[in-house]
Amino acid sequence: SARALKAHDILTKCDNLRDNVLPELGVRLEDRELGEPAVFKVDDKETLLREKKQRQEEIARKEKEKAEKAAAREKAAREKLEKGKLSPQDMFRTELYSAWDDQGLPTHNAKGAEVTQSQMKKLKKLQAAQEKLHKQYLHHISDLEL
Repeated sequence: SARALKAHDILTKCDNLRDNVLPELGVRLEDRELGEPAVFKVDDKETLLREKKQRQEEIARKEKEKAEKAAAREKAAREKLEKGKLSPQDMFRTELYSAWDDQGLPTHNAKGAEVTQSQMKKLKKLQAAQEKLHKQYLHHISDLEL
């Protein structure tokens, strides 16, 4: 077969004949299973051209969808890296809190009241997530420097 012989040029020409030349002449060429001969059918030229246009539109739609998904993945990765810039020790150093421990966790809120145990548990969980993001960010930056 042409694939086994790596005859890409002849396959490209055959595809062009099937997809572009024959429909203009009102002829449909249907590929069959490997080893079976192709079937030629006379068909309405307008129908063949409409089907060709639909196939091209579907291919374009899929390519656009693929590009949009890739752009969304890239944007999400950039946003994740951006979030990782902030050190977990500094993430709670805001006007919401007035005192922090040596790990950067707040011990007192802005009014001076001690942070409750349940709040501390949530803050530790947030800090652990930020630690992971920050490590990924540092790893990415070190990779760029190499």
